[in-house]
Amino acid sequence: MSFSQTYEIQYESSYNGKAQPNQNQTIVWVNENESFILNSKIKEQKSDYPFEINKIEKPSNTIVSYAFLKPNEAISTSDKESIAKQEFELTAQTKKILGYNCKKAVTKINSNTIEVWYTNDLKIKGGVIKFGTKFRSDFTG
Repeated sequence: MSFSQTYEIQYESSYNGKAQPNQNQTIVWVNENESFILNSKIKEQKSDYPFEINKIEKPSNTIVSYAFLKPNEAISTSDKESIAKQEFELTAQTKKILGYNCKKAVTKINSNTIEVWYTNDLKIKGGVIKFGTKFRSDFTG
């Protein structure tokens, strides 16, 4: 990670509006140059092999995926196109989350509909999703 201010954001997953019990939280480390997406087991160094960490490089929106296959064995891939292809529908729905004014956006991936709440109230831009957004200049995640 670069030497700029880095934030850690922890995300819980929900299904039909209910938080999933005993979940492995998603962790995002984000700063002005890059975002890393991993989970709490990886952060705590308790993850079984294989596991994956994703990095999003800004402003190119390049996704670099690192797969750790076993100790001292890893592979990586780089993708500069996926983020540009993802589209969101911005809705009029709003709510306060942790004191921030948030807006709702919706996207579809295959047969899955994904709702994302985001805010423009923060100085940093990043989020749990690695598939990006057409409105990424406004998207905080």
